[in-house]
Amino acid sequence: MEKSQDRKPAEVRKFEILFAATKLFCENDYHLVSMEDVAAKVGVSKATVYLYFSSKLELFFGVIDQAVDRLHSGLEDVFNDPSNVSLEDKLDAAQRTLQGYAPIFSATQQLMATGMPDSDFPPEMVAQFMKKMHGRRQHLMQMFIDLFTKAQERKEVRVDLAPRELATVFGVYGMLMTRSEVPYETAKEILFHGILSSGEKK
Repeated sequence: MEKSQDRKPAEVRKFEILFAATKLFCENDYHLVSMEDVAAKVGVSKATVYLYFSSKLELFFGVIDQAVDRLHSGLEDVFNDPSNVSLEDKLDAAQRTLQGYAPIFSATQQLMATGMPDSDFPPEMVAQFMKKMHGRRQHLMQMFIDLFTKAQERKEVRVDLAPRELATVFGVYGMLMTRSEVPYETAKEILFHGILSSGEKK
């Protein structure tokens, strides 16, 4: 039980709960993690965890929400960093940022593979969260569209390719690379230069 002298500001406590939950959800199957586990890892009572999150699903969504926030802010830093001069510099740094999101992405994919039965995942709650995430994905997509548009203006990228299509390809490629055993440099070589030998290219 949490002692009165150990009470912390609400934002600090919520951060600690999310931090602990993130580690647990990334290391274990969703169904094997309990609110008691999270409470024990933080060093508080289960009731304290329920003060901030009404259910395990709400807590899991909170973990994803926080991770996506970090991903967005990390990519904004990457794209605005003056030391990342070329498109290649920016994409390399973006991939490193995406790699930090990999454990959450993997945990989410594993959960979705279970089918998410209505008994454990209320459809209205899931739909509301997915709507929120759709807006976040659109924002993320626009960041990459802007990146490729500016690269075309600098003549770094072929102008006959639509920036939205380039952003979509890199988005899929970036997420796949977070779970791939293929070395990043190999995947980048394929993405940037293709697989045909120079003699076969038309």
